[in-house]
Amino acid sequence: MRTKSGCNAALAFVSIMWINLPRACSFEQANSVFGSLSFKHMPKSRIGKATASNSRRVARTSVQTPFGPMDRLDTATGTQCIRRALRVLHSLAVSQEQGTRVTDIAAELGLSYPTAHRILRVLVDEGAAEQDISTRRYRIGGEIALLGFARIAHFPIKSIAEPYVRRVSEKIDETVFLTIRSRFDSVCVDRKVGSHKRKVLSIDIGSRRPLGVTVGGLALIAFLPNEQVEAIISANAKRLTQFDCTAGLLRRRVAESRERGYAYVDVGIMRGTRAVAVPVLNHAKQPVAAISMSAVTARLSSDRLPFIVDVMQEQAKLLGIHLTRIAGPGRG
Repeated sequence: MRTKSGCNAALAFVSIMWINLPRACSFEQANSVFGSLSFKHMPKSRIGKATASNSRRVARTSVQTPFGPMDRLDTATGTQCIRRALRVLHSLAVSQEQGTRVTDIAAELGLSYPTAHRILRVLVDEGAAEQDISTRRYRIGGEIALLGFARIAHFPIKSIAEPYVRRVSEKIDETVFLTIRSRFDSVCVDRKVGSHKRKVLSIDIGSRRPLGVTVGGLALIAFLPNEQVEAIISANAKRLTQFDCTAGLLRRRVAESRERGYAYVDVGIMRGTRAVAVPVLNHAKQPVAAISMSAVTARLSSDRLPFIVDVMQEQAKLLGIHLTRIAGPGRG
């Protein structure tokens, strides 16, 4: 015979476990999940109170992330679980080879530690992520890179832009980068190393940063419509602080870039360097990529800057025309 205290204990346990079920989970589904501690042993009225309480807890713990609102509690439906896993992969991509900790991912995405850890373990099992045994940090797995080869023809901008980026590097004798946008991030997809002996390799191919943090990303965000700029800054507000940037500072840099017609930072990613970038615009004057360069301060002086900008803008314009022609009317 089930005692009152035993029933209460079971109810408390099931109420806690209910948090980990989808909100759309039915009475029968919950019954099948919990087996011997199922709801068939308890009054439905008490279950209703437990689920209503859980719903209020979920509403109080919804948080805003760079990818939209997420719940701190693990109440995800199937599609939400997939979305969470993809957001975790985006977070891992930013850290590149350095990797990131479970606690950092949980904090960034508004997940509980157990939820973030569970997602990472599944990604590791599937080869989509890997863990450094010595540091315990997680990185993007090799399987993700292999999956990308399935649509390599769908990503032609790197090969199309290659001669233009190379031409800039040869003319200015510096290292030049090609950057594109990926949602709220900028991603370096190509780099041509200059012949000058003092090379500034400030960004690796594949580097992902919040839009506006790098000079290439700044060229991409600065020439977007105001509403898009504000949406990106709002979404990335928390992440910007990780790169010594703020929403106010980024807005100021956007305004300065628009006034100049290109992006420029007096202090680059590496100490003692400067950087400049120009957008590659399509037929609608929307940025589709950015060409940037970084050099030691003496190599990017106020006297040399106009020459470098002219070379970069010339090749960026030609690349934009090329991309528009390939895309066809109304699609460039």
